[in-house]
Amino acid sequence: VWRLALVDEAGVEVAPTAIERDKRPANVLRGELPAFGDFAVAYRVRFPRTPSLLGPGVRRVTLKMWSNTGAVALRWDAR
Repeated sequence: VWRLALVDEAGVEVAPTAIERDKRPANVLRGELPAFGDFAVAYRVRFPRTPSLLGPGVRRVTLKMWSNTGAVALRWDAR
């Protein structure tokens, strides 16, 4: 089972409010995600609107995904 969190600049993790399977047709998903395979599953994840994550003056936000088999952190930096 994978776990997700958005992390603000201060290191505060914000859990998602909803995770649901993306029900769009496979050809639409392949158009947006070229590497989407026959056995892949896409999900839509929603997070609360927190000023520390998406407000004015935010310089960095990180998406963390982890499980007992591995982890990844995707970081976006403002210019």
